[in-house]
Amino acid sequence: MSNNVEIQSRLHDLEIPCTGAIVRGDLGEKHFFVHVPILRSAENKQIPPNKKLNFAKELFAKEGISIDFLLHDDFGLDVEGGLRATILHTFGDSVRNIFLSISEGVASVWIDPKVALEPEKLAEIKNRAEQFLFTFDIENVGVAVTTGEKLPSILVCLRTIRTLAPIMNHALLTELVNGGFSIPSLDWLNRRLDVMRKDGKIIRKEDGTYVLSLISLEKLGSERGRGSPDIKRILALGRGAMIR
Repeated sequence: MSNNVEIQSRLHDLEIPCTGAIVRGDLGEKHFFVHVPILRSAENKQIPPNKKLNFAKELFAKEGISIDFLLHDDFGLDVEGGLRATILHTFGDSVRNIFLSISEGVASVWIDPKVALEPEKLAEIKNRAEQFLFTFDIENVGVAVTTGEKLPSILVCLRTIRTLAPIMNHALLTELVNGGFSIPSLDWLNRRLDVMRKDGKIIRKEDGTYVLSLISLEKLGSERGRGSPDIKRILALGRGAMIR
């Protein structure tokens, strides 16, 4: 086997779809990147599963060919989902999750690690992220580990929601960033909001805004003086931060 057509044919026989051109990698003449679209079953299981992809890699490896799969969620429309699938496929033993934010052509990749990452491992993850994002014409990529960043705690999120409720998720993100916190991506914040909602700490209204639950209001209590949530709410209204 020596050309892209044969590789694509073998993948077809293994029921592994691929999109776009098979690109020669940077690790020699027999190293290739293959773009694979992934879907989700009703049980939210990945199709094709990582077990099948790993089996295919092993088959190619026996013939001296190195294959790296670049996975695209929903045929590449969800860049963050595709990047997450690609990184977890290769580094699932070290990485719990991946988040992505893109601003003015600059991508910030946030790694939620399972274990402490050695510099070499972090460099490998960054290299794979750069290879994936390059297919979307994104060449400026930065990588950070969430454990070393100032992420907002649940308590901080609840206090901010209390001050600005009812508030949309994107407005909450802006407020937290303005407060000096790092937010990996809107998806990261949505996941945190979903956890708080399932725990009964907040309520998501029909219009998509969030408010505190009665339980959270009672637990947070009240304060006197300028730090009072009522005073903060008035100040927020005054600077136009209220989102309705």
